[in-house]
Amino acid sequence: MPNIFILPSLPHIKMKKKLQILMLILIFTGCVNKERKIEGFVINEGRFEKCIEKMANPNFFYYQDTLEKFRIKLPRDWWLEKSESEEKYGITTVDSSLNQNETRLIAVTVIERIKTSLKEYVSSEIKSMNTDSTMFIQKIGKQQIDSLESFWVNYKTNDKLKTNGILNYLKDNKSDRIFIIHSIVFGDTEVDTRLCHLQNLVMTFRINKE
Repeated sequence: MPNIFILPSLPHIKMKKKLQILMLILIFTGCVNKERKIEGFVINEGRFEKCIEKMANPNFFYYQDTLEKFRIKLPRDWWLEKSESEEKYGITTVDSSLNQNETRLIAVTVIERIKTSLKEYVSSEIKSMNTDSTMFIQKIGKQQIDSLESFWVNYKTNDKLKTNGILNYLKDNKSDRIFIIHSIVFGDTEVDTRLCHLQNLVMTFRINKE
């Protein structure tokens, strides 16, 4: 019997193409969804709660760190402490006009010689947070700070202080430095509003170009 090549029917060809297209869509969607998540958390685009506030307050000043790696606008009357170790350094500044159960603070930490990508670093941080039984991640997001990609993690704790906070992460790829800006409010009143006030300060953060 001669070898005869039988052409598949037209409906069969159409169905095969549809299945191929569907598979490509599923693969693409899976890749996109993976890109939009970190450790199972959806990455929200933009700032936390769309915080908007004018900061024309004469009591603010630009703090310049002693190693001249960053600067950030801070209230003049907040208490400020510097810290430094072998691989990292930073500052903590606290609104000392309020009691411990109502106060708020910002801490900036600079970590040297980080070779991993920013997203990989944030992923490892979230893994660590998930092992802490007192910390509960609310949501995460991505925005721009000083024209650089930045991830933020909003969390709360169930300890006695009822802490709510946002961790902002950004990386200077030229120097392999990670900058972590930690905003914390204590107590459970007007949490989002008070976090917004701190996030407006965070948005003034600038990395000094070397």
